[in-house]
Amino acid sequence: MAVNLINMTEVEATTQKVDEYLYQIRERGGRITDAKRQLILTLLNADEHLTADQIYDEIAKQLPRLNISTVYRILEEFEIFGIATHTHFGHSPATYELYTVKHIHLICEKCDSIESIPHPIFRPLVKTLRNNYGFITDMSHFAIPGICKKCLEKMTKI
Repeated sequence: MAVNLINMTEVEATTQKVDEYLYQIRERGGRITDAKRQLILTLLNADEHLTADQIYDEIAKQLPRLNISTVYRILEEFEIFGIATHTHFGHSPATYELYTVKHIHLICEKCDSIESIPHPIFRPLVKTLRNNYGFITDMSHFAIPGICKKCLEKMTKI
């Protein structure tokens, strides 16, 4: 019986999060549609960043008449509203996630692991680029490639 209560609590928490995102859309003058609701649910339930195609594949299970172009339009709207953000990992297609806090992605070139780190770590670089070069950058748009700690440890043991 306790498992059902835990699952119900998770469902309620997810429903509340979806409602919060839908409220943000309404507040910005956006329309609420089943596709938008499903897109939010898909991103909330994802355990990794998803491409537009992956998002479409998941939503199409619930909404078979959905068109991929609708997914792209919704993702664009969500980015304008500050609800979702996209990142490019190397040369692969853009991946999407719901916006939480500003962060930067590190991607391991050996194992493809992705780590999110707080944006403030890069404030000195962002400030230097602005002050010395008059250049304003969005550090969260692209992932920073390198070698993760685990892979580095494996390499040094060889």
